[in-house]
Amino acid sequence: MTARMKNAFFALAIALGLGVAPRTYWCQTVSPVSVWAWYWLDGDCRVCKKLGLELLLDGKSIYRGSLSVRRMERATVSSKHLARTLVFSFKGGHDFQGEYPTTPQEPIEVNIWQAGAEPGGVLLGISFATKNQIVLNTLHFAAPNRSSEMLLDPGLLIRTYPLPRSRP
Repeated sequence: MTARMKNAFFALAIALGLGVAPRTYWCQTVSPVSVWAWYWLDGDCRVCKKLGLELLLDGKSIYRGSLSVRRMERATVSSKHLARTLVFSFKGGHDFQGEYPTTPQEPIEVNIWQAGAEPGGVLLGISFATKNQIVLNTLHFAAPNRSSEMLLDPGLLIRTYPLPRSRP
């Protein structure tokens, strides 16, 4: 083996070694994940904030309710305390996404669940389905301290907003 080949082999070995070196050898800037986030809790709690939730179809309310949310440390959250899926239905007659027409007699099932916990609020998953298929599946970010509204589909709007604390 010539000196030139030895140098090339040595350079290749170093390059490969650096490529598989443990992360601690490299300088990295990593954003830490917040240990605090907002969770939608099952039931009521004294320290929870209440969020109003409304779904409107062509200006008419198809659902109005509230959610209890609380800021918690991620490590302390137990699945037994988290809200389950909110399920309700309404009569169809809407063309979802311009591709999925429904008849006025056809029930549309809506499922809303917590899709994510963020430092600034709760990420809600929302799906609309007929008995045969999901016609819309989307996300909505609900912040506990401010109102938010989003057009989910033409004519279909979601609103979330803080509700005042009830007094004992």
